[in-house]
Amino acid sequence: MAFNMQLLDDAIDWAESQQAPGGDGLWSQEIWAGKTDCGTACCIAGRIALSTGHAFDDIYFDAQPAAELELGAESLPDLGKEALSRMWEPDNDLLALQEYRDYIAAKLGLPPRFGGGNLDLERIEEDAYDRHDNEEEMV
Repeated sequence: MAFNMQLLDDAIDWAESQQAPGGDGLWSQEIWAGKTDCGTACCIAGRIALSTGHAFDDIYFDAQPAAELELGAESLPDLGKEALSRMWEPDNDLLALQEYRDYIAAKLGLPPRFGGGNLDLERIEEDAYDRHDNEEEMV
């Protein structure tokens, strides 16, 4: 099975729509999935798992293995797998998800979608943590 970049792109587009004005706010990178008054809030892995038919049982939902299965993660080169595993981290914001996506695309020989300027895994992760820490300090 080839890596399903379209499924990853759809999930990132969904996350972006959820934080946009008028969005339902259902994207939360800090939880696999959880019921809210507006629907089921979830992280990017949770969105991929739920959108491909995996069940959420209201008690515990480990979305990462399901998302990796549906994306075809086993077809990625090692550095692509590393980038994908880092996408599930709770400190990631939308920019980090986009950068990880473009990093994976580069490893697959595909063009970037979001600029593709940051192709250093450590830098993507550090920048995401810094933005998350700064956001928490402002609250």
